[in-house]
Amino acid sequence: MKKNQSEFEEFKEKALRPKESIISMFFITPISIRLAYFIKKRKLNISPDKITLTGLFFFSPLTALLLFLAPVLNLRIFYLFAAISFYFSLFTDWLDGQVARGLDKQSEKGAFLDI
Repeated sequence: MKKNQSEFEEFKEKALRPKESIISMFFITPISIRLAYFIKKRKLNISPDKITLTGLFFFSPLTALLLFLAPVLNLRIFYLFAAISFYFSLFTDWLDGQVARGLDKQSEKGAFLDI
């Protein structure tokens, strides 16, 4: 048990940015760092670029679509779904950086996509 905990702490130190914002510390990092470690531990074939592209081409357009449809269809629930989709977009952006730093898979292509 202690070995796994120390491995996680080493990964966490390597993957996290030196300064975290308040929002990320409480709402994103506690989940994303564990998911990034899970990806490393299970040796899943999930690259940081795949995570970035998921957020870029799925969650971002979904958020925009929901924000467009909410007033058109007069459905307030779509605003909630848009907020959730936006959270997942932020989450994937955070996760890809942690996976890249934690697995030493940083690249120029990934840095370009992340912008």
